[in-house]
Amino acid sequence: MRVLIVTGAYPPVKCGVGDYTYHLASALAKRPGVDVGVLTGAGSEWAEDISDVKRIRVVRSWSIANIFQIRSEILKFRPDVIHIQYPTQGYNRGGLFFQIFGGLPSKLFPIVFHLMGFPVVQTWHEHFSQCTMLGWQQLLACDAMIY
Repeated sequence: MRVLIVTGAYPPVKCGVGDYTYHLASALAKRPGVDVGVLTGAGSEWAEDISDVKRIRVVRSWSIANIFQIRSEILKFRPDVIHIQYPTQGYNRGGLFFQIFGGLPSKLFPIVFHLMGFPVVQTWHEHFSQCTMLGWQQLLACDAMIY
């Protein structure tokens, strides 16, 4: 099984969600037959692969302008499931669009990935009202929710 974890922050970036994601990815990668990749944000570059976790790409910005780059990286990895961590400090690098629309690009990920045909799991690390602006549309695009 190939698991792609999408997170705005990952060590060495200081972020509680990034630290959680590091431990989750490392634990999953130790399982026989599980390949784990992490698609993460700028500042999360690491010099070499950490354990068996594969760095897919570091996204410079989580803006709508980069959605095709993000899609391309996902298609190269060919995941069986995409697990989105939300929110993280790294998504704040989405620029002005992010600030105006409250992180809309990262909130669209579940819908976009679902429409691409991938099973989508989300982990929400905050209260419902802080995590969603799209409401039920975002939830309907999920195959599983961890809250």
